[in-house]
Amino acid sequence: MALLFLVWAVPEFRSSTLAKQYYENWYAAAKAGQNDEQGDAHFWVRELYGWVYAEDTLAQWLMVVLGGAASAISLYALIWLRRTWDQAKRSADAACAAVAETRRIGEAQVRAYLAVRNVSFRVIEQTAGNDPVAAVSFSYHNTGLSPATRVTGRFILEVFAAANSKTQITDATGFKFSSPKSQFQHLYPDVASAESESRKMAFEKLDAKALCAFTSARFMTIAVWIELGFKDVFGEPATIVSSFRLVADTPIVVGKKYKLKPAASLTNRFRAS
Repeated sequence: MALLFLVWAVPEFRSSTLAKQYYENWYAAAKAGQNDEQGDAHFWVRELYGWVYAEDTLAQWLMVVLGGAASAISLYALIWLRRTWDQAKRSADAACAAVAETRRIGEAQVRAYLAVRNVSFRVIEQTAGNDPVAAVSFSYHNTGLSPATRVTGRFILEVFAAANSKTQITDATGFKFSSPKSQFQHLYPDVASAESESRKMAFEKLDAKALCAFTSARFMTIAVWIELGFKDVFGEPATIVSSFRLVADTPIVVGKKYKLKPAASLTNRFRAS
C-alpha cells in the first residue's frame, strides 16, 4: 500500500515526460552555475541522475531496488525457517529420547530379577549296587516385581587339588574333576515376585567315588558355576551367571553337605568355554 501511494503521489513515478522535464530543468540550472570537472561537488550527482534517467524511469528503478530488498528478506526468511526447523527437530528428538528413557526405567522397575542362593555340594549315597552321585543343591529367588517364566539352567562343577587352604582356584595344581557343560535342558518352575524355588542338579557323569578317593588327605577347592535363563513379563530373555566356591582341608565324605560361598571373582567358565 505504501508503494502504491508513493507511485501515485510523486509525478515523476507516473510519467516519463514529467521525469524528463524535471531532469532537464534541474540539469540546466545546475550546469549554469557549475563546471563539468570531476572536482565539482554536483558533478557525480548530475552524472548519476542522468544515467538513471537514460536507462529507465524512476518507478522501474525503484521496483528493481525493492525487488532486491525483497529477495534479501526472502533469503533471510529461509535461513530463519531452516534454523527453526532444526531447533524443532532437536526438541522432537529430545522428547523421543526422554520417552524412551522413561519407558526403559519403568520396565526396569517391574522386570523379574533372579538371584541364586543357598548353594551346597554333596555326594549322595545310592541304593545297593549303584555308585554315589555328586549333586549341587540351590535355590533361586525372584527379587523383581513380576514373574520369571521358562526358567532354565546349566551348571559346571570343578574340584581342584590344592597345596593348602589359601590356594586360589587359578593356582590349583594336580588332577581336576570337571563336569560336562550341560546345555539349557533343565527346565525349572516359574517363580513369582518375592518367591523362591529350591532345586538339585545331579552330576551323574562325574565319578563321585573316584572324586572322594582323589580328595583324601588333600586340601581341595570345589567351584560351581550356575547359569539361569528366564523370560520376564515383557517376553524378553535374560541370563544370570553366579559362581560359588569352597576351600576345605578335609576329604569329601559321602553324605556330608558342603555349603559353598559366593565367589564373584571367579572367571566365568561359560564365557571362557
